[in-house]
Amino acid sequence: MLVLFVNSISADESLDTEFEVVEEISLISSALVYNMDYEQLNKIMTAMISNRKDIVNLVIVDDVSKGVVFSYSSNGSIKAFNGFSRGYMAGHLLPIVYEGQLIGTLNVEFKSKLLPQNNNYYQDSSFIIVFFLFVLIFINLIFYALLKLSVSSSRRAEFGSKKFIFITMSFMSIFIVMTVIGGYFILEKNKTIIEDRVELYLQKNISDFNRDMNRTKETLASIYNQITQTADFQRVYQGLVNAEKFSDEAAYEYFQGALTNIINRHHDFGLSERIPFLIMNIEGNVVAKQGNDITVNDINKTINSPFIRALSGRAGFLPPKKSVPQISEIYYGDLYFSYPILDVEGRVSGILFTQIPKLPFIYFDMSEYNFGASGELVATNNSGRIISKCRFPQGDGMNCGHMLSTIMQDRHSSSSYLELFGDYRGRESYVLTSWYDELNTILVSKMDSNEVLESYYEFQKGIILILVVMSTLTIFTTLYTLFLGRNANDKLIKSNHGIIKRLGHAAEFKDNETAMHIVRMSYYAKIIAIKHGCDLAWVELLFNAAPMHDIGKIGVPDHILQKPGKLTPDEWFIMRQHPEFGARIIGTQDNELLKMAHDIAIAHHEKWDGSGYPYGIKGEKIPLPARIIAIADVFDALTSERVYKKAWTQADAEALIISESGKHFDPSLVDSFVLSLPEIKTIRSIYVDNN
Repeated sequence: MLVLFVNSISADESLDTEFEVVEEISLISSALVYNMDYEQLNKIMTAMISNRKDIVNLVIVDDVSKGVVFSYSSNGSIKAFNGFSRGYMAGHLLPIVYEGQLIGTLNVEFKSKLLPQNNNYYQDSSFIIVFFLFVLIFINLIFYALLKLSVSSSRRAEFGSKKFIFITMSFMSIFIVMTVIGGYFILEKNKTIIEDRVELYLQKNISDFNRDMNRTKETLASIYNQITQTADFQRVYQGLVNAEKFSDEAAYEYFQGALTNIINRHHDFGLSERIPFLIMNIEGNVVAKQGNDITVNDINKTINSPFIRALSGRAGFLPPKKSVPQISEIYYGDLYFSYPILDVEGRVSGILFTQIPKLPFIYFDMSEYNFGASGELVATNNSGRIISKCRFPQGDGMNCGHMLSTIMQDRHSSSSYLELFGDYRGRESYVLTSWYDELNTILVSKMDSNEVLESYYEFQKGIILILVVMSTLTIFTTLYTLFLGRNANDKLIKSNHGIIKRLGHAAEFKDNETAMHIVRMSYYAKIIAIKHGCDLAWVELLFNAAPMHDIGKIGVPDHILQKPGKLTPDEWFIMRQHPEFGARIIGTQDNELLKMAHDIAIAHHEKWDGSGYPYGIKGEKIPLPARIIAIADVFDALTSERVYKKAWTQADAEALIISESGKHFDPSLVDSFVLSLPEIKTIRSIYVDNN
């Protein structure tokens, strides 16, 4: 099975430093183990451990006696199986070799850290503090600006007015949006830092595997060099080549058996009996083999293949051979090694292909690269099928399914970048892939996104909570302030409306008109405006501004206003000035109500055809409120009794209004007046003059 692993997870020091320590221990202990000087071994190992606080377990096994000659555990006990620790720390297994002979095995475990802390984010905590200080300063500036706006002499936005509310809500919305955007960027920055960190970590995992495979290759090359360079092997192999060359079947059978015995008896190197192998001469013909696990069809002889590399004198791995047992869903591969056989003159005379022996320091299970709760390293073939042991097999056996990646489309690319997609279990994972050309496989280092982003999600909850609390308090405070302001403003408006009505009554009283005239006329105007389709808020303004239409009569002398007969030209000239008097009394204001009252006072005697006064404007140039008031005022004046005239019937007054459509009155408003007659009749019956 394709399980090729030396487990290595970063601790406080880099992995290279850890390997150097393990290699140093292996080198120092080799002579002591060979000479069985265990007392001195114990002293030296104890001294080295005291200087390395990150060593958790250390075990040295003598391969001759198969006994543990030294052991150390930081907690006093070692989980062991066949003499080797089986903990979950960062482990390094290396052979102990003395003068070319394998004499023991060393296992060292270091403290492991999952995704070592990166201080970049915590260094940016000042940025978060500055951001929220900016938010607080910003909201205070908003309220300060609104306060200045509400009390400024220009009175462009009175406190509690709709404009003030609109401005306040706009600023509040901007504040909330800015806060949310700021929180989003903080979260994204945090997520980016985490993703960059996990990308480096996953890349290091793959790099560690590549390095460990190179170490495995070197170890295997050393072992097979010692086997193939012995005098017995050279003699037997040369005899085998000659027998195959001259078709001497008896000699061929003899030398093949002898060669097989030579390879099988190297138990000191951990090679099992009956290990599958195949030997070819430089022409590519099989000269010896054992077992059927590897055949000629498994050997690729194209350029850059293991066969060609071996002919060049370089050892290497063969791409994993597909192995399909009875359960077709189970897919895994065996790993093979190619080594050039050199003659006594150093020339390549053949190639040895053999299955990698299952030794702890040579042939490792990739599942030992697992880290955290979900991290693992797997290998896939070109189509994405997982061909190594996985951490979470699906169903029975080794079935792990597929791991698809963009590297499948460009599998020979040396580039590798972090991806986020579903793994073989369907779980969203952060994945880093790398093409391993020698094995013709794709290495996939992965970790569940939920585990990677666990701290991000916790931080996200905190940021969201802060944003919700800040936004809620801001909204509540703003709305409550606006509520108080609105109430105060409503009281002020009611007070102003009362003053306006009283001024209107004063003008009518001076003109010998009743107070009911103002009430009826205001309601008539309101009904006509509604029938005309005007906005209800605008209609309400019209209703409250209507009493001011004749406020200018205060400036007209009483003898003219109260004259029962016809006015002289001079008197009529003065009377026609009352719209301008009214406009001057009201003045130019930013207040919407007073603006409308000004328009009504100055233009309610203008006529649609331009024959009115004081300016003779016509058509839609006459403000709409003044056009509506003109109809309402004339109709009520016609239907009301005065000292100088009798009241008209409603029918006669209606007929006059209709007849003046397009002359005195706006035709569209006359149509609205006609539609309003039922309501107008009701108003006349309710608000009757008291004689």
